[in-house]
Amino acid sequence: MQEEDIALNECRFCHVEPTNPLVAEAISKHGHFIIKLYGAGSNVMNAYQPLNCDLHDYLEIACLRGYRLDIELIDGGRLVAKALTTRTSSTKEEFLCLEAADGPLEIRLDQLLAITPLDDNAQFKRVELAGGSCSI
Repeated sequence: MQEEDIALNECRFCHVEPTNPLVAEAISKHGHFIIKLYGAGSNVMNAYQPLNCDLHDYLEIACLRGYRLDIELIDGGRLVAKALTTRTSSTKEEFLCLEAADGPLEIRLDQLLAITPLDDNAQFKRVELAGGSCSI
């Protein structure tokens, strides 16, 4: 396949959400963009365990308000990033989409241990996310 064989109007992927402007810019400049998926190649490849339904509200608030989050991961990792949105893959895995210092990042929800908003007027404090799962 040659580069000229690929055109945007021929894309067969099932994207349903609008493209992140940083991603669109990178595609425009370089012809591609790779979104980092936290933990790929480790225990993320285990069967997805949906997040407890009651805890989704905290993620939605963080995304709607654009909170900067201190994110604790179940493997002991930790990072700070801005919450953007959540997305569900075609295989029903859910991800938190973030803007980290080095670009866009997605973390599968069952890899989150806890989130703490760093914004002064946040509507909640540290919330533990690991442990429970949703039955739907």
